[in-house]
Amino acid sequence: PVLVDIGRKTEWSDKIRTVKEQLREIPDKGISYGALAYLNNDEETRKSIRSTNAFQIIFNYLGQLDNFISHKECIDMVQGYGIRHSSAEENSSPHKIEIDIYILNDRMQFNWRYCQFNFLEKTIEELGADYVRKLKTIISHCIAVKDIKKTPSDFGLSKEVSIEELDEFLISQPIEGKNIQAIYPLSPIQEGMIFHSLYNSNASSYCEQLVCDLEGYINLSVLELSWSSILEKHTILRSSFHYKDFKFPVQCVHKELKIPFEFIDVREVPINKQPSYVEDLAFQNKKAGFNVDKPPLIRITVLRVSEDKYKMIWTSHHLLTDGWSMPILIDELLETYQTLLEGKKAKDEKIDSYKDYIDYLSLKDREAERLFWLNYLGESITGTLLPFVNPTKSRNKGDGRYKNQEIKINGTLLDSINLFRKNEHITLSTMVQGVWSFLLARYTDKEIVNYGLTVSGRPYNLDRMESRVGMFINSIPINTAVRSEMTVSSHLQELNENLISLKEFETTSLVDINRWVNSSEELFDTVIVFKKYPFEELEQKQGQKLTFKNIVFEEQNNYLLTIYVTEHKNEISLTFSYNNDLIDHTYVDLIITHFQNVLNQFLLNPTQAIGNIEFLAESELRLCEPNNESYHSVDQNTIDKLILKTAQSDPEKIAIEDGLNYITYKDLSQKASTLNNFIQVALELNPETIIGMLTDRGIEMITCITGIWIAGCAYLPLHPSLPIERIITIIENSGLRVLFYSKKYQKIAYELSVSCSQLQHLICVDQQVSGPTDDCSSERCKLWNYPQLVAQYSLDMPSRSQSDGLAYIIYTSGSTGIPKGAMIEHKGMLNHLYAKISDLQIDEHSIVAQNASQSFDISVWQMFAALTKGGKTLVYSDDIILDAEYFFRTVTADKVTILEVVPSYLAILMELESATAHSQMLSSLEFLIVTGETVSNTLVRRWFECFSTIPIVNAYGPTEASDDITHHIMNHIPEGLTVPIGKPIAGFNIYVVDREERKCPIGVKGELWVSGIGIGRGYINSPEKTEAVFMTDPFIKNHSVRLYRTGDMARYLPDGTIEFLGRKDNQIKIRGHRIELDEISSHISDLSEINETTVVHTEINGNSYIIAFVTSNSNKHINISEIRIKLSSRLPDYMVPSFIVHLESMPLTANGKIDKS
Repeated sequence: PVLVDIGRKTEWSDKIRTVKEQLREIPDKGISYGALAYLNNDEETRKSIRSTNAFQIIFNYLGQLDNFISHKECIDMVQGYGIRHSSAEENSSPHKIEIDIYILNDRMQFNWRYCQFNFLEKTIEELGADYVRKLKTIISHCIAVKDIKKTPSDFGLSKEVSIEELDEFLISQPIEGKNIQAIYPLSPIQEGMIFHSLYNSNASSYCEQLVCDLEGYINLSVLELSWSSILEKHTILRSSFHYKDFKFPVQCVHKELKIPFEFIDVREVPINKQPSYVEDLAFQNKKAGFNVDKPPLIRITVLRVSEDKYKMIWTSHHLLTDGWSMPILIDELLETYQTLLEGKKAKDEKIDSYKDYIDYLSLKDREAERLFWLNYLGESITGTLLPFVNPTKSRNKGDGRYKNQEIKINGTLLDSINLFRKNEHITLSTMVQGVWSFLLARYTDKEIVNYGLTVSGRPYNLDRMESRVGMFINSIPINTAVRSEMTVSSHLQELNENLISLKEFETTSLVDINRWVNSSEELFDTVIVFKKYPFEELEQKQGQKLTFKNIVFEEQNNYLLTIYVTEHKNEISLTFSYNNDLIDHTYVDLIITHFQNVLNQFLLNPTQAIGNIEFLAESELRLCEPNNESYHSVDQNTIDKLILKTAQSDPEKIAIEDGLNYITYKDLSQKASTLNNFIQVALELNPETIIGMLTDRGIEMITCITGIWIAGCAYLPLHPSLPIERIITIIENSGLRVLFYSKKYQKIAYELSVSCSQLQHLICVDQQVSGPTDDCSSERCKLWNYPQLVAQYSLDMPSRSQSDGLAYIIYTSGSTGIPKGAMIEHKGMLNHLYAKISDLQIDEHSIVAQNASQSFDISVWQMFAALTKGGKTLVYSDDIILDAEYFFRTVTADKVTILEVVPSYLAILMELESATAHSQMLSSLEFLIVTGETVSNTLVRRWFECFSTIPIVNAYGPTEASDDITHHIMNHIPEGLTVPIGKPIAGFNIYVVDREERKCPIGVKGELWVSGIGIGRGYINSPEKTEAVFMTDPFIKNHSVRLYRTGDMARYLPDGTIEFLGRKDNQIKIRGHRIELDEISSHISDLSEINETTVVHTEINGNSYIIAFVTSNSNKHINISEIRIKLSSRLPDYMVPSFIVHLESMPLTANGKIDKS
């Protein structure tokens, strides 16, 4: 059955081509219909196929009869033919008209057979006559047509390309495509190259270049003719590539092409400059690249460098040939040159058609390939990408300048490798891949890794495969497990079996694999290529007029890093080719060192567990060694002793200013000493008793803290703005028994005394209070009017402050819903203050702004750093800080020398007109410190554009480690995309470790661990939480050194600075406050109307927002305002979500987890 539709075609040419295409679309010329109709085992199928109503007209073309039967037989056979009708008895055919067509005696004849019950004889006669007239018209048309118009089926594209699309394409080509010999699809690797080129404007990407010396008898005309002969033989060299014209990219083979052949005489160039001249010319030639749709994609440049010496630069696009093809072409070129030079005709060899390979690939079982790769890689595979590149950069586009670094393995090491391979029954390929997969696992901290492997792609069962030229190689993903408990031997054996399983499917397109596994990212950015190109044999070939010497073949792909492995007779070379615009040579140096170290470890002991292999370079080991810089000399010093020293030397000097109020060093020391007397005598508190501070920041707070420290006690700040429930939680968790408060917060204090049974003393520190009131009815809690009692405690009690004593407790957010209190000792706090003093050059002339909340750990150094050196602390109230413009002007007027802000507040300041318009603003400022949040390069740039002479310090540190542990001092705009957090301050060791607690190489992301003098004691009354993140330093023999696991992700940079890379858990920082999103989720989930909740953090235009997504029980209506009010009573304002969104249900991933994206 044939269905022909000519639509509205009016021209005979269009009608003929349309019918031709429709007939050629019938598979196997219809033989499959017969198989279904008569050979199918299913009777119902046979019946349905042979339905009597299937078609009413049948054509039967019998061919040229006089070619195979005698004339008499012909006469007998056609006797009575012509127009015949059938009677009812005769009409056994289901068809109403049958037309038999044959050629006899050079004439085409038609016999019409019809049913007389359906047609008159006259009707059939008229139909037959009209048919013949139309046929003659078609014949006349075809004779008149001069140019052949091809159709998609002529190129094997009938199913994919329409006639109109092909016409449009051919018209757009030179001489309307008459020079195009064939059109067919691309191979998998060609598809990948075209895919990458769409995203890359660099014309030189995927260019290959061979540079060599030509020795012997040089005849340029013969050489050019030889190249033309090579082009004629191999269709791929005459190909162009087109990706815009059809639904899929195609390659076109052109009948005739002239190869660009350039001759340059450089004999006048000085000999010492010729190498650089040739190198520059080669570079420019490669840089020029090719337009892939403008053939030929190859050009030859021959340079005459002396009377008898020549060089050849052969540049081509990688779409044409792979490395394995190059020696074949060279061998053919030399042989052809020799033949032509001898006056003989070049061999008339069979054309090497690249389409044979494409046809071979088309026969592959695509479904089997898809199922294999889905099973091999899995549907949720993630990419394995080197960590040494900024994640915002495009890795595999080929943009940039590539460089090579080579190592050679020979001598004893080569002997060891060969023996190892023999004993383990593995190839060099498996061994190299085993080393690289191990390194990738350590670089990415993954157990399952991917990398690319370039295979030859030459099918053994394709005719003359050993002499074919083209792009046969393919890069496929290798997916392998690297488990720490595996031995070296088992790791290599498992990898070897892995590689064997891929043999049948190594021609699959990487584009298809990516699509099948639904990968949203690149699977890999490193590739291993084993080069087996016999260039050495070609150079040693004798008996020819022309030889190639000193062959340098430079390949390039678009991957970030490619390892080329070449096995010579007595040497193995490994070339690390990398995009130097994306990855610095320092990292490549380290990678090479790591590779050599791991290889040596493999050889040394194949039975060792690979998790125990040490491979870091000496420079990395030195960087990760415990900090040998001596601690700042804290000895037995404490802050109160340092303040007393200034009070004795310069008693009338102002120590602290608070708005219109101030206090001198003398008064500060006396008032603090009196409070010490009160604490020791009246309250009878033991050392390290915790005293709560429910006051505003200011002179009274700093004075009280100093007195608390003299008494050997520790303070715990309770910000008055905190919800009462949260303050109660903190008091109960800490076991707080003593509370200092200001008169303005008396109501809160009394409420706490009722709610918190352990509170025993309430001390009002700034107003007279006459005994208990109705608001404080608890008999167990004693109310003290401290100012009224000052005179009673003038007796000087000795200082009980100790260097290793507890100094303060600051509470941070907790994932379980209960905040946790970090306990910090005096020595750690003072070590941090000394670091600030040293790096910020704080002295007796310094004025330090105190603007951080007392619940924020940076408030400690802001209050006391200047006081330890005889400088001045200037306290700014919350009201002033909230008015950024006023704060900015006030800081300037007050001649502040040291200012610290969080980046989000700095961004607000930098938006002020006063900051950008007046150069005299902040004229006294010597340092700006940013902390508490990640600072952007853009923000730092804006700062230096306005205040070019004021350094900015990026400070980082957790509360658990006495505040900052690193400083990064900048005097100009940083070069990188991110701003490092700097180097460790004195007294700290900082390690970056992987998930198995091993030190990470430089540039590799891991968790930041810190140990040293500033590490606190842990979390008060929370042994489980303490044990989870505090431990002794495993890298130091002295097991008394505390270590804190920060949960922050970071990496060391080659210069020893550290780059912050976010959190490993669900913790964030907003305005310097550390927040556990799980704590917010916990409080929301406690609400009766909530069923599920998910809390996420996002940034919009540089501003941080917390968003809570909730579902309700039985999908009932939720009053968002009520939820917000309830949360405000439990959480600080900075933890209450900016948005609360009610969903019908939570979105889920394919694995059934909540999809936070």
